[in-house]
Amino acid sequence: MLSNHEHQARKMAYVKTFGQVWVDKQTPFKPALWPASEISTKIAGLLERGFKDPQKLITSLPAILGLSFENIDTKIAGLLERGFKDPQKLITSSPAILGLSFENIDTKIAGLLERGFKDPQKLITSSPAI
Repeated sequence: MLSNHEHQARKMAYVKTFGQVWVDKQTPFKPALWPASEISTKIAGLLERGFKDPQKLITSLPAILGLSFENIDTKIAGLLERGFKDPQKLITSSPAILGLSFENIDTKIAGLLERGFKDPQKLITSSPAI
């Protein structure tokens, strides 16, 4: 269990990084999941991997703080292998793709090809909800 002091320290680090509005939306605020000291490490690692706005990515998918860089690297490499030109852009516009298996992604690509779409990767990138 976190002490009140540590809870407040983590909350203030999140406010500094993501803003008060974002923290207020996290009801209840669960700082025990990711220590404040790991935020800067994760942001730096995401920048190294080509993400232009890691804070935005983390705000839209806070669970990314719990993913290892190995997991993120594997997803980027797998998306590149599947013909996606800018996997970082795809992940940023649809962070939920980090939770999809490659089998699921391959099935979606094959299904779009079967339906006559010539460039399913481009279609998915422009409209990830597909």
